[in-house]
Formats: sequence, C-alpha cells, structure tokens
Amino acid sequence: MELDKRLEHFEQHQLDEGDEYGAEVLHHARERITQLEVENERLRGALIILRPKMLEAQEVMREHGFVIDNLKDPWQKFAFTLYSMLVQVHCVSDTALGGE
Repeated sequence: MELDKRLEHFEQHQLDEGDEYGAEVLHHARERITQLEVENERLRGALIILRPKMLEAQEVMREHGFVIDNLKDPWQKFAFTLYSMLVQVHCVSDTALGGE
C-alpha cells in the first residue's frame, strides 16, 4: 500500500505538470500492482493449505503402520510416488512462503 500511495502521488504530480501520458502510465502501473498483490495473496493462501499435506500423509502412515519397503509391489510404488509428490509440494510451498 505504501508503494500505491507513492505512485498515486507521482501520478498526481504528472497531472499537475500537464504530463497526461506519464500520469496514465503510472495509473496503469498502480492497477497492475494491485492485480499482482491480489494474485499473490490468492497463491499464498493456496500454498498455506498445501504445505502441511506431507506431514498429514506421514501421520496417516504412522497411524496405520504403513511401510513402503517393496517398490516392486505396484501399490507400494504408487504410494511412494504420491508421497514423493507431496514432499515436493511441501518443499516448494515452504520455499515460496519463506519458511513462515
């Protein structure tokens, strides 16, 4: 929001100076920044939901005594693949959220 207020100030300054093109460019920049901020919050919310899924999967595996010890078994290989995907989602989410 601080950036938006500063850009608004510069936009008004450009208008006061008679530079309508410069004011229009700043106005479009402010609109785009607002769109990106909304998108950022939406993505952040999704990452917060996805990040703990690996830990939830580990808990389910512990509760049910599930062990992956035979990757020749198609179901165990499938479970391992899904779990590996959850680990990747966790790592990407954690990195994107800055370890929050």
